[in-house]
Amino acid sequence: MKRYLGFDDEDGVALGMLRPHARARYAHLADEFYRRLLGHDAARAVFSGPEQVARLKQTLIEWADRMLQGPWD
Repeated sequence: MKRYLGFDDEDGVALGMLRPHARARYAHLADEFYRRLLGHDAARAVFSGPEQVARLKQTLIEWADRMLQGPWD
């Protein structure tokens, strides 16, 4: 995949430099993502309740941080 996309070490460095700045926005990203998702009846129907959504928000935050942290292998 990296080869297909032309992703190299320089791209990894750039993502790593973005990480400290992006971290402050992770919670907003997760809140906004689920706010929009829950605005659709069909999407809202797959969730068991607010506790599940809270857990999924945390998972999204962790995923976003790992995406910018690497490794990108």
